[in-house]
Amino acid sequence: MGIDPDGRSDVPVSAGIARRAQLEADCLSVNEVADLLGRDPSRIRQRLGGLQRSLLGWHRQAGAREWLLPRFQFDLGLHDAPEWARLLRALPHADDTSPAALVRWLTDPQTHLDGRSRAEVLVIDDELDALLAEAATFGIVP
Repeated sequence: MGIDPDGRSDVPVSAGIARRAQLEADCLSVNEVADLLGRDPSRIRQRLGGLQRSLLGWHRQAGAREWLLPRFQFDLGLHDAPEWARLLRALPHADDTSPAALVRWLTDPQTHLDGRSRAEVLVIDDELDALLAEAATFGIVP
């Protein structure tokens, strides 16, 4: 059995592996982010871990334990927003959960947000308190 590159497999493991590979392919490395932001790579790594994390990232699943940072946070200009850092700290570390589920939670359009994603709402509106309340329920199945 092969991997379904479109993520449409009926086999959950295959679909999950394909989603993770696609997600990793659309990420930036620490060095790429450092170049993008004009900062030292060590500063980027500091912002990825600990209690004061302010960038979303996780370690590559296979091979070297390098950090991967999803591109959307830079495309939307969230990377330097204090509200982004607060939202990230309200969520589990990506290495402690499913990075794919976490990115979907942040970027998928939501009907209760007028079709916008949580990340888009954070950029456009001042609804941080509502997003923090939702973050407290991340990973809880009703």
